[in-house]
Amino acid sequence: MTKKTTTSRYDVAEHLRTAEEMAAYLEACFEEADGDAAFVAKALGDIARAKGMSQVARDAGLSRESLYKALSGERSPDFDVVPVASSSSLTAAALGGARAVVFLSTTGELRMGTSGLRRLLAWIADGGAFVGLHAATNTFANEPQFARMLGAQFEAHPFVGRGRVLVSDRKHPATRGLPSSFVVIDDEFYVFKAGPRRRAHVLARRATKRDEPLVWWRREGRGRVFYSALGHPNSAWRDPHVLRLVAGGLRWAVGSANRGDAALEQRRHRSPGGPRRYRFRAAS
Repeated sequence: MTKKTTTSRYDVAEHLRTAEEMAAYLEACFEEADGDAAFVAKALGDIARAKGMSQVARDAGLSRESLYKALSGERSPDFDVVPVASSSSLTAAALGGARAVVFLSTTGELRMGTSGLRRLLAWIADGGAFVGLHAATNTFANEPQFARMLGAQFEAHPFVGRGRVLVSDRKHPATRGLPSSFVVIDDEFYVFKAGPRRRAHVLARRATKRDEPLVWWRREGRGRVFYSALGHPNSAWRDPHVLRLVAGGLRWAVGSANRGDAALEQRRHRSPGGPRRYRFRAAS
């Protein structure tokens, strides 16, 4: 009588028990990846599962669903996306190999600290691309240089729920193809301490009697900056209008949109001056 052999799927996360084992595994994956961002993202996902997705999600301020999707290793058709577990990973070497940095609903004072923020702002002014989403405007509240780069600083979200968005410029790559207005089923609608219009070109705003910008772009030195205040609930990232906005904004920021957009951009908005000198207060 032939004995049956029972097998189970091998899961590397079950064998990563210590910080040393995780570090060795990640180092080996970096060597094997040979520049494959999806491979690295999958390795980070293995480590996150080993640590416990719930705890990692809490530490990152994300839902488990968002974290699983970010670390799934599924390749974007347009970009190589490398999720980073901490802003302190944005070293000079990491920035040197990147076309864009995305702050996906970051908030508060990040671990990169004053020196890391100085490095990031200089990289943007020297030609890097920065995309801020939703709570990114509530990041580094004690560093006014960050708010100036992004265009505004969060003040409050007095309205939460269903709202209409008016698209005021439908010729930009982020808004091209969108209707003149669309309804967001559920989101936090931000207002800002000082409106971005003085330093940015607004693409969309909330449909109210007040001027409440939601989406804009600007130039920072030789760099490009795009911001969208939409995207608080998970449902927002299944909304085709929100996805089109972010994808188009990211393409514009990295310079992969239509070349004719450069002339359009220059006619519509000119950012004052060249790269700024940044002055920082020492972190307490």
